[in-house]
Amino acid sequence: MKRSGKWHLECYKDSRLDEILWKMDIANKIVNQGLDFSNNVTLFSTAKLTNAWYIGLVKTNTVAAAAMTYAVPTYTESTAIAARVVCTFVASSGQSITNSAAPSSFTNTGTSETIYGVCLVGANAAGVTTPGDIAAVGGVLFSYGLNGTGAQAWNTSNVILVTYTASDSSST
Repeated sequence: MKRSGKWHLECYKDSRLDEILWKMDIANKIVNQGLDFSNNVTLFSTAKLTNAWYIGLVKTNTVAAAAMTYAVPTYTESTAIAARVVCTFVASSGQSITNSAAPSSFTNTGTSETIYGVCLVGANAAGVTTPGDIAAVGGVLFSYGLNGTGAQAWNTSNVILVTYTASDSSST
């Protein structure tokens, strides 16, 4: 089985969502911690997360690495938002799961930043919604993606809509 993921980001001038500033498509790295968590929940006795999965925007140019974890991600998240945003998945179909029916929405209420990538995290503990948190007990970094074509500006009042799709395929 091969597991892969893809991020799609669209940045709009403001909440009217009528003027698109840029788009970003990122093939991501599903990190070892995410793969192990998925296998353990599916085939072992590890409990699934009772909290939601959350998306964070990344403001550093950090290359994806399989060894990244929730506790040691090596990238820095944007703090132009008060909280990570829930990723609301729909049931898997055709070996893919996505939040495309309800993309996660980020509104920059802080200072202008540069966005390089995006991450998907979860935990059954307080703190998981805080941008940059690495201390939530049981925290899982499932996926991380770096935009290979460079950074994009994210200014005050800009809105970024984020869609994530994870797919599996059989090698036989």
